Amino acid sequence: MEEGMPYGTGDLAGRIHVANFFFATCSGICTRLTENLARMHAEIGWDSSVRLVSFSVTPEADTGSVLLEYASRQGLDGKSWRLLTGDRKAIYSLARLSCFADEGLGEETSDRDILRTENVILVDGLLRIRGIYRGTLPLEMDKLAADIRRLQAEGLPSAMSWSTRIQADLVVQ
Repeated sequence: MEEGMPYGTGDLAGRIHVANFFFATCSGICTRLTENLARMHAEIGWDSSVRLVSFSVTPEADTGSVLLEYASRQGLDGKSWRLLTGDRKAIYSLARLSCFADEGLGEETSDRDILRTENVILVDGLLRIRGIYRGTLPLEMDKLAADIRRLQAEGLPSAMSWSTRIQADLVVQ
């Protein structure tokens, strides 16, 4: 894992990815979620077509160095599993509006509320959500692993076809 390097949708183009939201000092749900994801990560034998991205929901505390230490403590593979921090507003917007990760959907929230969710989101190479799973339940992680294998068997679009699709979408909108 490289501290301070930008990471975005361009890094995920044409790849299956699994996204979740956590914070490094969480000792409850985040610990179980990370353990289950790590178990699934080891079990599935991931390759370069799959990425796991975990977004910190407390970016003011979870600096790059804190996340590196967390990854080391948890034994996470930095080649296929990225722990990301950044602008809090952007992360919360991604979680709530794009990934539907907030379990309090429909409830009023503020920027000061800490997002707490056990949801894990499976996204295909065209950035389409293909499933939402409860990351604290081993049975759900087994389903996620099966769905990843299914997407791998379907094949992934090349970066060129993904890029062409995005450009076409931008022109239409």
